[in-house]
Amino acid sequence: ITRIDPIALSKTVSPSEKNKATHYQFIEPGQPQDNGITLAGSYERIPEDCELHEVLASWGVGPVRNILDCLTYQDYQDLGKSKACLCMTPMGKRAAQELHSTTGIPWCNAPLGYNPMVIASFYRSLATLLGKPAPLRLAEWEANAEAKLRTTAERASAYQFAVDSSASMQSFLLAKTLLEHRFRVTRVTTKGVTDLER
Repeated sequence: ITRIDPIALSKTVSPSEKNKATHYQFIEPGQPQDNGITLAGSYERIPEDCELHEVLASWGVGPVRNILDCLTYQDYQDLGKSKACLCMTPMGKRAAQELHSTTGIPWCNAPLGYNPMVIASFYRSLATLLGKPAPLRLAEWEANAEAKLRTTAERASAYQFAVDSSASMQSFLLAKTLLEHRFRVTRVTTKGVTDLER
């Protein structure tokens, strides 16, 4: 059951956060736990070529469960069997917290970030949560991403860039990463500044 409260936009928990949390309210506690991982607050499926799948497979963690993929009520209930939950967006935080309070599944943030250092830090946090070693190729991935950002910035040094909120989830975080890597960002257009960016 979802109730929209349009006057609550300025409150601690937004209507969108409440709405995401209600999606998990019928998951039964006390189910046998497996090696799966549940994603909370995701807007899209994670592409198959994303390194997250490789990392989880190397740890023997899976399946990756997403409410977007549930076709049956049992698929939905299986979201409560996972050994951990990843909060994919700030909107999913309350959902991850409520899933934890219902089922005991521990959770961690998968912070939206454009900086390779932030992404590497997430994988270290996830390894700690799951009791696993850091991914073997993590330092290599981070170094490659940093090198590609630097090379691209050099090649694009004659250009100025504008970052727009219709093309990025967190415009100021993207602009900050580009500026840190010497891109010439001259403008950010957005309808507001999120708590994460503030």
